[in-house]
Amino acid sequence: MARRRSRKRRQKKTTIKKGLGEAIFFGLAFILALVAFFLNDYYGIQFRFSGSYIWLAAYFFAFGGYLFYLVQFILPLNWSQSWYQGLRLSLPYNFPILNHIASLFLSRTRAPAATEDAQESLSQGFLTHKAGVIPSHQALALISGSQYSRSAGPGFVRLNPSETVAQVVNLRRHMRRVNVKAMSSDGIPIELAITIIFQVKQEDLFEEPEVVYPYDTSAIFWVNYLENFETDQGGTTWSERIEHEIESLLVEELSRYSLDQLFQQDQNSAPSLTRVRARLQNKLTNAFLQYDISLLQVFLSKVELPDEIVEQRISVWQADRHKQVEQDAMKEVFIEEQRRDLAETVVQVEIIQRILDDIEAVRDSGGTDLADAVLISVAEAMKTAAADERVMSVLSEETEVELQQTISTIKLIGP
Repeated sequence: MARRRSRKRRQKKTTIKKGLGEAIFFGLAFILALVAFFLNDYYGIQFRFSGSYIWLAAYFFAFGGYLFYLVQFILPLNWSQSWYQGLRLSLPYNFPILNHIASLFLSRTRAPAATEDAQESLSQGFLTHKAGVIPSHQALALISGSQYSRSAGPGFVRLNPSETVAQVVNLRRHMRRVNVKAMSSDGIPIELAITIIFQVKQEDLFEEPEVVYPYDTSAIFWVNYLENFETDQGGTTWSERIEHEIESLLVEELSRYSLDQLFQQDQNSAPSLTRVRARLQNKLTNAFLQYDISLLQVFLSKVELPDEIVEQRISVWQADRHKQVEQDAMKEVFIEEQRRDLAETVVQVEIIQRILDDIEAVRDSGGTDLADAVLISVAEAMKTAAADERVMSVLSEETEVELQQTISTIKLIGP
């Protein structure tokens, strides 16, 4: 607001100076004509109107020559028609009366150079001359009355009498970071930040390499439309309209997922937020295409939760972890018991096989009673098993005790 007031004061002072200079110019011409009217020649004859005409012609000729010398420096010399365009800029600025005369004959009103919003981005010279040089990273959205007229810039731009600069569009890349508060599908409040990089749509094929930002001219129309499109969301610039669009789409997308889904990973170890970002970027790209705005990149921050939700999730995680540890321990005990039972079974089978082999050998020899042979074979098998460290390592303590007792019993009842 203060800048606008300061600009208006400067414009008022400039108008006063231009009016004063115009008055001095014509006042000096009148004085010269009046002086020449009363001068006499060598023979004492008054010049009257002839002298006034000659002096005025010399005065205007000198002024015109000096003006023609100055206008060539207003615009770059290497530009086409720089001298002519400089003259067109200089005359209406120094002689506002010419604008009034032109409006009488052309029956057209001279519109202001720019709206109040656009004045902040334009130079004072452009506002006074309605023409000037626009930087390479800017383009102008021009209106005639209340209707969109055309896009102009960068480079030298001259407005038609009825045209006004509605918007000064920045053609460079824009980066916006928006903090979004949303609700998951299970009703938990979440918060995260989204950062996007976007730009006014550029021409794919452009044959002038000196143009830094070859923008699509139709994109300026849509930027001007976004700037003036009234919504309940507020905002004053087209980039802020983009921020509102981003926020609404992100809130809608996050409401599709539960809190667990946002934190889990898929089979390829990709976080769910990666999928959310990909879906959101696809939606934003399609949404921006209708406004001729190119979405370049999208970034999502980590999901932030309220403190009570974080504490609750930590408690649940600790309980689940404790339960998992207990289950893993029980599983290890069960596996160990199965392994030991299997080993004991193998040992028992080996002992029985030895007994059977010994009995078969005694029976074939025929020299010993069968009952004694069985008892001797069992005793030998038991002693061999007790002396085998591999066998004893897989037997439980109860089995070892039973084995020793069996050996002792066999010794007592032996032959």
